[in-house]
Amino acid sequence: MNDFPTITFTKQAGAITTTVRDALAVLPDGEYQLTIDKATRKRSTEQNALYWKILQITAEWSKDYTPEDLHELFKQEFIPQKTVRSKIDKRRKRKLPKSTTQLSTVEFTEYIKKVQALGVTMWAIDWDKYLL
Repeated sequence: MNDFPTITFTKQAGAITTTVRDALAVLPDGEYQLTIDKATRKRSTEQNALYWKILQITAEWSKDYTPEDLHELFKQEFIPQKTVRSKIDKRRKRKLPKSTTQLSTVEFTEYIKKVQALGVTMWAIDWDKYLL
């Protein structure tokens, strides 16, 4: 981890905010490496509401699972897992799914599409009937 600032900026109509220049100007003398990544946004509250509505509908169709059960099952099925070291036994590693709260809006949209596709395949859910 470093103590350098994270700089978020916007380029619009060819112009870049001056905050980038200002932030770089305060760095002490030295050689630096600049990496630029496209900013992503965390999933929206609207996406979250849609997701839990989909889970509720799927639970009603499945008759075997609660929305919370489905949430855990779908995370395991569709979200890449991360490896973490056990805090109980430091020699042991576990694979856990990433939290849906860590998904970007694009990633969460893809995740929801996979959940809906499984609903169609497993229970023939007609999403247009419920979500229009």
